[in-house]
Amino acid sequence: MLADLWRDVRLALRGLRSAPVFTLVAVLTLAVGIGANTAVFSVLHALVLAPLPYPHLDRLVAIRKELVKRGIPFYLANPADLIDYRGAKGFQEVEAVPGGTLDLTNGAEPERISYGLATPGLFAMLGATPVLGRAFTKAEGVPPAPSQRASYSAPVVLSYEFWTRRFGADPNIIGRTLHFEYSARGPTVVGVLPKGFRVVTSGQSELATDHPDVWFVWLIDPTSPRRTGYDLYTLGKLKPGVTIAQANKQIGAISTGSRSTSPSTRPGARGRTWFRSRRTPAPGCAPCSSRSWERLPSSSSSRA
Repeated sequence: MLADLWRDVRLALRGLRSAPVFTLVAVLTLAVGIGANTAVFSVLHALVLAPLPYPHLDRLVAIRKELVKRGIPFYLANPADLIDYRGAKGFQEVEAVPGGTLDLTNGAEPERISYGLATPGLFAMLGATPVLGRAFTKAEGVPPAPSQRASYSAPVVLSYEFWTRRFGADPNIIGRTLHFEYSARGPTVVGVLPKGFRVVTSGQSELATDHPDVWFVWLIDPTSPRRTGYDLYTLGKLKPGVTIAQANKQIGAISTGSRSTSPSTRPGARGRTWFRSRRTPAPGCAPCSSRSWERLPSSSSSRA
């Protein structure tokens, strides 16, 4: 049998050598096909199959509102909603993240960069420990008193990639002041996030990218939070043992109460934790492996 196999191999090699053009075309075709399949699988694995790099992934959820009369979900909230959600007993933490772009004017050439706004506990909830410096503190999430506003310097946390690209991974970056457009007093760098840190959203957030260059702290006055406008993408971490159904019930009750006491709240909106697979939108949450999160994925076997 081995002798027959070796004879067949020799005949095949002899035939390929006698037709070099055909051999070259066949090899190139195989190379392109294998390369294309590898590239497609790599993208598919990164976007759909691979679990997100967050601790306690099965307890992470995005909180949405829903226009009850129209059945339209949207994922943005306002500061008052965030404080309301934090009153739900089933949540261990509730944080939020908006964002956008601005111009950095440090150095010889200005640069348009992306930024995120994070409530103080966001990085810890997603398991991101700064490789340099620190994250935001709870006290930094409260607006400064009127008498302190003139001297107030906002803290800023850099992404690892931006730190290495713009500042050459300078280990003395902590304490440096950055200068942005329309900024009378530049923010002070307090930390650098770990390499590859991302915040994955449903696509309805105001983040320009899932890995902003810089992060500012989102200031919320707990005594008089704004209840108008919708610009916060809200993420929550359930307490151990709390189910999605229980969380939905609590969020729904809180939203109903806030509508009855605040006429400025958008009518017909209700809060809800939400999962949507890439194939069939459906209310409620379940573990999955989609990167578009709603309940964050943990394994491919549990996708809807």
